[in-house]
Amino acid sequence: MTHSGDWPQPDTPFEDVKNFLISSRDDGVKCPCCGRFAKVYRRSVTSSMAYALYLIYVHCANTEQTWIHVPSFLSKAVSENAGATCRGGDWAKLAYWDLLQESHIVREDGGKHAGWWRITALGEAFVEGKVKIPKHAVVYNQTLLGLDTSELVSFEESLKDRFDFDEMMANTPRRSR
Repeated sequence: MTHSGDWPQPDTPFEDVKNFLISSRDDGVKCPCCGRFAKVYRRSVTSSMAYALYLIYVHCANTEQTWIHVPSFLSKAVSENAGATCRGGDWAKLAYWDLLQESHIVREDGGKHAGWWRITALGEAFVEGKVKIPKHAVVYNQTLLGLDTSELVSFEESLKDRFDFDEMMANTPRRSR
């Protein structure tokens, strides 16, 4: 499909615009209707995300808490632990792999993200080194399209060389189930 100038024209069928976006989103394209950049991303679990999952795992194992307010918890954990890093809200992407689950609690102001999360059984097994997960999640517009199962990664591999896996796990409590 080709287009030029001020495409789409007012009489351009919606299906044509939709098909253009779908066919172009792997490489990335500016939406001709709204101007937003549309692209499919291959996300992987970064070392910061893996470390955040580890911190949540340890906290839940030590406290027997199931649901925690992760933004507050990570902010405090990072400030109390020199060298800790959990950038922005990337940890929330762990939900793409079903390692964390968000509560459906609605905030007082009506917002849908109240910040309450729990580690899943898969998340616990991942931290404990019992399972590997697909290395890449395929994401479009913050929506999971699927997991690319062609390559699997362990928790230790997710930490890369930024964290000492053996040192972390030496004194890590196991979560009682």
